Amino acid sequence: MKEEKHTSGPWSVRDAGFVDIMAEGTHQVAIVKGYSIPQQMANAHLIAAAPEILGALEEAIMQFEANAHYSDDDRAVIIRMAGAIAKAKGEL
Repeated sequence: MKEEKHTSGPWSVRDAGFVDIMAEGTHQVAIVKGYSIPQQMANAHLIAAAPEILGALEEAIMQFEANAHYSDDDRAVIIRMAGAIAKAKGEL
């Protein structure tokens, strides 16, 4: 498996008077600023889920590719997933 450039997950949300994303409970990955506190928290939870989402997308593409007989609709989904993976990895 190729080593990732990003901080490995899982990531979690911490509300310590400000909202941040933590890796391994001790390493700060990001601080979420702006908007309202509820919106900061929602954004933080989305960001914190990123490593799991990335992994799930990569696994889904491998499953699709293992099935040589997928539909045009499946192909469109694969293209969207590949685009999201590339964006997450800074390749776009």
